[in-house]
Amino acid sequence: MFTLSNPHLHFSLDPGSSSWSLFTQTSETPSIEGARLNGLFRFNQPDWKHLNGLRPWQWRGNLADADIFKRAQDSVHGPLETIIARARSGVDSLAITVEFALPKERAFLLIRLNAKNIGAKPCSVIRLNPLFVGPLHRTGAVRISPDAAPPTFFSNGWGSWSFAGAVTSRGGGERRPG
Repeated sequence: MFTLSNPHLHFSLDPGSSSWSLFTQTSETPSIEGARLNGLFRFNQPDWKHLNGLRPWQWRGNLADADIFKRAQDSVHGPLETIIARARSGVDSLAITVEFALPKERAFLLIRLNAKNIGAKPCSVIRLNPLFVGPLHRTGAVRISPDAAPPTFFSNGWGSWSFAGAVTSRGGGERRPG
Protein backbone atom coordinates (compact mmCIF):
# COMPACT_ATOMS: atom_id res chain seq x y z
CA MET A 1 0.00 0.00 0.00
CA PHE A 2 1.31 3.45 -0.95
CA THR A 3 -0.08 6.58 0.73
CA LEU A 4 0.04 10.37 0.49
CA SER A 5 -1.37 12.74 3.15
CA ASN A 6 -1.67 16.44 3.82
CA PRO A 7 -3.82 18.40 6.32
CA HIS A 8 -6.84 18.11 3.99
CA LEU A 9 -6.68 14.74 2.19
CA HIS A 10 -5.46 11.16 2.50
CA PHE A 11 -4.73 9.17 -0.66
CA SER A 12 -3.92 5.45 -0.91
CA LEU A 13 -2.91 3.24 -3.82
CA ASP A 14 -3.31 -0.53 -3.47
CA PRO A 15 -1.29 -2.28 -6.21
CA GLY A 16 -2.73 -5.69 -5.23
CA SER A 17 -6.28 -4.67 -6.16
CA SER A 18 -5.08 -2.04 -8.68
CA SER A 19 -7.33 0.51 -6.99
CA TRP A 20 -6.99 3.91 -5.34
CA SER A 21 -8.94 5.84 -2.70
CA LEU A 22 -9.14 9.46 -1.55
CA PHE A 23 -10.59 10.61 1.79
CA THR A 24 -10.85 13.95 3.54
CA GLN A 25 -8.97 14.21 6.84
CA THR A 26 -11.95 15.72 8.70
CA SER A 27 -14.82 13.33 7.90
CA GLU A 28 -15.75 10.19 6.02
CA THR A 29 -17.28 12.16 3.15
CA PRO A 30 -16.74 13.22 0.48
CA SER A 31 -14.61 10.29 -0.57
CA ILE A 32 -13.63 8.12 -3.50
CA GLU A 33 -13.15 4.46 -2.57
CA GLY A 34 -11.78 1.63 -4.69
CA ALA A 35 -11.46 3.60 -7.95
CA ARG A 36 -9.62 1.99 -10.83
CA LEU A 37 -7.85 3.14 -13.99
CA ASN A 38 -8.26 1.90 -17.55
CA GLY A 39 -7.70 2.78 -21.18
CA LEU A 40 -8.62 1.76 -24.70
CA PHE A 41 -6.13 1.75 -27.58
CA ARG A 42 -6.16 0.76 -31.23
CA PHE A 43 -3.14 -0.73 -32.99
CA ASN A 44 -2.65 -0.73 -36.74
CA GLN A 45 -2.99 -4.32 -37.92
CA PRO A 46 -3.65 -4.48 -41.69
CA ASP A 47 -4.98 -8.07 -41.62
CA TRP A 48 -7.67 -7.03 -39.09
CA LYS A 49 -10.82 -6.58 -41.20
CA HIS A 50 -12.73 -4.35 -38.77
CA LEU A 51 -12.32 -0.66 -37.86
CA ASN A 52 -10.08 0.05 -40.89
CA GLY A 53 -7.41 -2.34 -39.63
CA LEU A 54 -7.21 -0.78 -36.16
CA ARG A 55 -7.40 -3.63 -33.65
CA PRO A 56 -8.70 -2.54 -30.20
CA TRP A 57 -6.86 -3.39 -27.00
CA GLN A 58 -8.18 -2.62 -23.48
CA TRP A 59 -5.81 -1.81 -20.61
CA ARG A 60 -7.63 -2.83 -17.43
CA GLY A 61 -5.51 -0.69 -15.11
CA ASN A 62 -3.50 -3.57 -13.69
CA LEU A 63 -0.85 -2.27 -11.25
CA ALA A 64 -0.03 -5.58 -9.54
CA ASP A 65 3.34 -5.89 -11.32
CA ALA A 66 4.00 -2.16 -11.68
CA ASP A 67 7.25 -0.48 -10.69
CA ILE A 68 5.95 1.95 -8.01
CA PHE A 69 7.88 4.60 -6.09
CA LYS A 70 7.41 7.93 -4.27
CA ARG A 71 9.06 11.22 -5.13
CA ALA A 72 8.93 14.80 -3.78
CA GLN A 73 8.92 17.64 -6.30
CA ASP A 74 8.13 21.33 -6.65
CA SER A 75 5.30 22.67 -8.79
CA VAL A 76 3.21 25.78 -9.37
CA HIS A 77 0.95 24.39 -6.61
CA GLY A 78 3.85 24.28 -4.13
CA PRO A 79 5.69 21.19 -2.91
CA LEU A 80 4.15 17.88 -4.03
CA GLU A 81 4.42 14.32 -2.79
CA THR A 82 4.03 12.02 -5.78
CA ILE A 83 3.44 8.31 -6.31
CA ILE A 84 4.56 7.10 -9.72
CA ALA A 85 3.53 3.71 -11.14
CA ARG A 86 5.10 2.36 -14.31
CA ALA A 87 2.58 -0.28 -15.33
CA ARG A 88 3.10 -3.40 -17.38
CA SER A 89 0.57 -2.90 -20.13
CA GLY A 90 0.42 -6.44 -21.50
CA VAL A 91 1.35 -5.08 -24.92
CA ASP A 92 5.10 -4.86 -25.56
CA SER A 93 4.83 -1.69 -27.61
CA LEU A 94 2.96 0.36 -24.97
CA ALA A 95 4.45 1.96 -21.84
CA ILE A 96 1.91 3.32 -19.32
CA THR A 97 2.84 5.62 -16.43
CA VAL A 98 0.40 6.84 -13.77
CA GLU A 99 1.25 9.69 -11.38
CA PHE A 100 -0.74 10.72 -8.30
CA ALA A 101 0.38 13.97 -6.63
CA LEU A 102 -0.88 15.66 -3.49
CA PRO A 103 0.20 19.26 -2.74
CA LYS A 104 1.49 19.65 0.82
CA GLU A 105 -0.99 22.44 1.73
CA ARG A 106 -3.85 22.27 -0.79
CA ALA A 107 -7.03 20.20 -0.92
CA PHE A 108 -6.81 18.53 -4.32
CA LEU A 109 -5.27 15.50 -6.01
CA LEU A 110 -3.44 15.65 -9.33
CA ILE A 111 -3.58 12.59 -11.60
CA ARG A 112 -1.57 12.16 -14.80
CA LEU A 113 -1.85 9.18 -17.15
CA ASN A 114 0.81 8.82 -19.81
CA ALA A 115 0.68 6.20 -22.57
CA LYS A 116 3.72 6.03 -24.83
CA ASN A 117 3.99 3.97 -27.98
CA ILE A 118 7.47 2.42 -27.86
CA GLY A 119 6.83 -0.04 -30.70
CA ALA A 120 7.05 0.16 -34.47
CA LYS A 121 3.30 -0.08 -35.22
CA PRO A 122 1.12 3.06 -35.09
CA CYS A 123 -1.21 3.27 -32.08
CA SER A 124 -4.23 5.44 -31.32
CA VAL A 125 -5.32 6.36 -27.80
CA ILE A 126 -9.11 6.11 -27.70
CA ARG A 127 -9.53 6.87 -23.99
CA LEU A 128 -7.66 7.00 -20.68
CA ASN A 129 -9.81 6.85 -17.54
CA PRO A 130 -8.16 7.94 -14.28
CA LEU A 131 -11.44 7.56 -12.33
CA PHE A 132 -13.37 4.38 -13.16
CA VAL A 133 -15.86 3.80 -10.34
CA GLY A 134 -19.47 3.02 -9.50
CA PRO A 135 -22.12 0.31 -9.69
CA LEU A 136 -22.16 0.28 -13.49
CA HIS A 137 -18.44 -0.58 -13.48
CA ARG A 138 -18.74 -2.96 -10.50
CA THR A 139 -15.96 -1.23 -8.61
CA GLY A 140 -15.66 1.29 -5.80
CA ALA A 141 -17.85 4.20 -4.81
CA VAL A 142 -18.00 7.97 -4.70
CA ARG A 143 -19.56 9.19 -1.46
CA ILE A 144 -20.85 12.72 -1.03
CA SER A 145 -22.03 14.33 2.20
CA PRO A 146 -25.80 13.87 2.75
CA ASP A 147 -26.25 17.66 3.25
CA ALA A 148 -24.39 18.59 0.10
CA ALA A 149 -26.08 19.84 -3.03
CA PRO A 150 -26.82 17.08 -5.55
CA PRO A 151 -23.97 16.20 -7.89
CA THR A 152 -24.14 18.48 -10.91
CA PHE A 153 -22.37 18.63 -14.23
CA PHE A 154 -22.52 20.91 -17.24
CA SER A 155 -23.70 19.31 -20.46
CA ASN A 156 -22.64 21.09 -23.62
CA GLY A 157 -24.94 20.23 -26.52
CA TRP A 158 -23.70 18.91 -29.85
CA GLY A 159 -25.13 21.87 -31.77
CA SER A 160 -27.09 25.06 -31.19
CA TRP A 161 -30.34 23.05 -31.23
CA SER A 162 -29.43 20.67 -28.38
CA PHE A 163 -29.53 21.22 -24.64
CA ALA A 164 -26.64 22.98 -22.92
CA GLY A 165 -26.84 23.56 -19.18
CA ALA A 166 -26.44 22.20 -15.67
CA VAL A 167 -27.84 18.72 -15.01
CA THR A 168 -28.28 17.28 -11.52
CA SER A 169 -28.51 13.69 -10.33
CA ARG A 170 -32.21 14.32 -9.75
CA GLY A 171 -32.62 14.58 -13.51
CA GLY A 172 -33.25 18.31 -13.61
CA GLY A 173 -31.71 20.46 -16.27
CA GLU A 174 -31.67 24.22 -16.38
CA ARG A 175 -31.03 26.12 -19.61
CA ARG A 176 -28.57 28.94 -19.14
CA PRO A 177 -27.90 31.68 -21.67
CA GLY A 178 -24.55 31.25 -23.26
